[in-house]
Amino acid sequence: MISLELTFLLFCIFLVSLIVNRNIIFPSNILILSFLVAAICNTIIMNVLNSDITNETMWIIVIFVSLFLIFSWVSSIIVKSDLFNNYIPNKSYSKNKKIYHLDLKYWKIIFLLCIQLLALIIFAYEFHKYIGSFTSDNLSVYRGYSLSEKSPFPSWVSMLSNVSVMISYVSIYVFINNIFSKKKDKKRNFILFLSSVASLPLPIMSSSRFTDVSIILFSLVLYIHFEYYHNGKLGKSFFITSFILVLVFYVFQYLGTIIGRGQYNQLSFVYYYGGGISLFDNYIRNPFILNSNAPGYQTFANVYNLLKKIGVLDFSYNRSYPYGYVNGIGIGNVYSCLLSYFYDFGYEGVMIMSSIFGAIFGYMFEKVKSIKLSGIKVSVICYFYITYTLVFSPYSENIVWNLLSVGLYENLLLIFLIARFLDYKVQNRGE
Repeated sequence: MISLELTFLLFCIFLVSLIVNRNIIFPSNILILSFLVAAICNTIIMNVLNSDITNETMWIIVIFVSLFLIFSWVSSIIVKSDLFNNYIPNKSYSKNKKIYHLDLKYWKIIFLLCIQLLALIIFAYEFHKYIGSFTSDNLSVYRGYSLSEKSPFPSWVSMLSNVSVMISYVSIYVFINNIFSKKKDKKRNFILFLSSVASLPLPIMSSSRFTDVSIILFSLVLYIHFEYYHNGKLGKSFFITSFILVLVFYVFQYLGTIIGRGQYNQLSFVYYYGGGISLFDNYIRNPFILNSNAPGYQTFANVYNLLKKIGVLDFSYNRSYPYGYVNGIGIGNVYSCLLSYFYDFGYEGVMIMSSIFGAIFGYMFEKVKSIKLSGIKVSVICYFYITYTLVFSPYSENIVWNLLSVGLYENLLLIFLIARFLDYKVQNRGE
């Protein structure tokens, strides 16, 4: 069974990646592990539906992740070499490294929590006003508006909700930092914890699971980063990682029941995450043609859409992929990140994109790893904020779509402003 062969090859490549860089949150480790999990899910799908993928699909995936591994590793070596004299080689992760407590002002963290609570109240009011009560059917109606980008709510409501989510990201950073600082500050930590989770209901109220899963994954990789920084090795993170991955699975299933998606399918996560590989294989077998006269549109859609909005270009396009089936059973319309690159540029595009992304993420990771964790480090928050693009690559194209998205930089600006507003003070007592 070729699906099993793919799983085995990805497992071997993952082991190689771990040997090359034993840090589990190194970019290639995240990407390859994500594809490995997706391959396992795809194997289950193929077994249930009595089907299989092609050798061509298998080798495209293997080449994609292998090149990402090579170029991320080479890029990290270059950063650590003499070409970057300001880099501190292998000293950023060491045993018993001090992490300072962030002594934030009570009124500021309470003020941010109040903004989040206000966002929840306003969103609930607007939903009830325009849609009705929070039932599965009404959540599906709202999701239809969201997909068509025609929200019935005023734009400032969505903006306030987004601010709430960004507050959670900053709060999570401070909360984890203060856990590792070992200084007892129960009142602040409790408020920070509330702020960390206060935005989680908003995506559910929006009939979405993506944001909540992204926040959980952000918390995980950030915690691992702090533990590496503090201890120079993994300790509790091994067990926490296992717990979080199981949690994500059950949260995904549970939220699907609440919002009316996948409540009748016990394998909804498997189809959701592994379906991208299954459908990409479907495309390899039976290529379809999309209505677009813009070269490279599937990959660089955000750039083209921006140019169209400002009147620079006028073109026809279609980035909505057809709903796909395997042996007559519906899987979805998400074809992994590979379809965009393959559709636009063929095999060469897959290899070039993988090489570029590997080099970029390898460079960014080494730069972030060298940053001293003393205070709220916006660059650290921003880097781990975008790591979800690697995690969701087997599901759909997120890297180019987000890195070239205006919305991403609006969120990064919000993170910067929120961090500056907190006006932290590093607590040095106890040294």
